Amino acid sequence: MSTNDTAQDTEFRFKPAGALKPVLWLSALAAVAIYLFSGIYVVKPEQQALVVRCGKLLPTVVLPGTHYRLPYPVDEVYYFKPGEVKSVVISQSTLVGEAESEGEVIEDEPEGEFYEPSPDIGAEFLTGDENIIHIALNVQYRISNPAQFVFRCARPEKLIESAAEMALADTVARTAVDDLLTSGKHLVLARVTERCQEKLESLKAGIQVIAVNFASVSPPAEVSDAFKDVASALEDKDRIINEARGDQKEAIHQARGTAQKQISEAMAYRKAKVNRAEGETKRFLAVLKEYRQSGQGEVSLARFYIEAMEEVMASVKKYLIDPPKSADSP
Repeated sequence: MSTNDTAQDTEFRFKPAGALKPVLWLSALAAVAIYLFSGIYVVKPEQQALVVRCGKLLPTVVLPGTHYRLPYPVDEVYYFKPGEVKSVVISQSTLVGEAESEGEVIEDEPEGEFYEPSPDIGAEFLTGDENIIHIALNVQYRISNPAQFVFRCARPEKLIESAAEMALADTVARTAVDDLLTSGKHLVLARVTERCQEKLESLKAGIQVIAVNFASVSPPAEVSDAFKDVASALEDKDRIINEARGDQKEAIHQARGTAQKQISEAMAYRKAKVNRAEGETKRFLAVLKEYRQSGQGEVSLARFYIEAMEEVMASVKKYLIDPPKSADSP
């Protein structure tokens, strides 16, 4: 084979490799463009986002809209819903679910048969008067600090369950069972809310507890009827006391109204009597003045006497008789 033939063959072999260079460059540019465009992300209207750059949190919260970040692994975006209210229920079902998820075996479950859950709803707690009560608790919460919530809460629901259960156990242990079943529920819920929030703040979880409510509060099934009777009796007691207090207030108001009416009537009667006495006094003084100025004392006295008798004995028939004349009279 001659030298010219070898050169031609080499040139023919390397022509395809030279044609691939533009394709490789275009592929590389496309890959770079795709990589750069992967930094575009969209935050939904109900969401906000946090951006972590090289492991450091950026201070600005990303608002809804279309934004750009440096592509992965330089920047990472964490989405959250700041106004969303979530709820966690603490009950027997959640505890059983946790046990199953951890691979634990539930005792007393018949093999080969359908397992029927216990009629007692809620987790068991020991009250201050050494009674057992089943309580299911509903905790509503929302995000108060997005950075703490995203980076310090791997399992926020589990954390809230633990904090609420601890607060509930501590509060119930200081409360009598009758208060839990009747009038003390609001105080217990307020205390549980306070203790749960204190625990979450100490852990810097970035969670605000909005409300805590009882999903159910019930005694064990074996003594449920007795507890219902006691609760009914306590409710009747409170109702009777409230009715008695209402009757007491009504009687007091009526007595005060009657007393005020009698005082007003007495004051009016007193004023009328005083005014009449003053009028009679003025009239008497005027008559007395005329009597003294007239010089006819006996005639005036006789007239006064007749007027007095007419007033005193108004219903009696009266006769006027002239007095007998004396012998000395002409």
